[in-house]
Amino acid sequence: MGLSLQRGYVEEVVQSQKDGAADCRISDCRIKMPPELADIVEEGDNILVAGELKKDVLQAYAVKNLGKDKTAYIDSTFFILLMGVGACSGILFGVFGLESVSALIGSIEDFLSIAGFIVAAVALSRVVLINRANNLIKYSY
Repeated sequence: MGLSLQRGYVEEVVQSQKDGAADCRISDCRIKMPPELADIVEEGDNILVAGELKKDVLQAYAVKNLGKDKTAYIDSTFFILLMGVGACSGILFGVFGLESVSALIGSIEDFLSIAGFIVAAVALSRVVLINRANNLIKYSY
């Protein structure tokens, strides 16, 4: 779960018609950008991209267009809200659970508590990764 930083000129941009995401290429690196990042990138632009490398494709979290001096990054509000919901459900079902009148209800409460904490942990890791990418782009070059 490490970040990768790529810099170069965009050689090719392919916009997706259904969701607005873009696939582009810098040298030999393929980059997949969500819609909020794809708006500032055009073919021939000199860009700096921070993201996570998965299966030889860089999943972009932040982009800086060096020619136009524009920066775009993924908004982490959704992940912060998801983290809050997961933590709250974990606490509510784990700590303040009902007196178990049956083993089934107790098992369901335990499952919901553990699932809530797992959702909170995954959301927290996404927030940290997105913020690291934003800072890497913001303070590089």
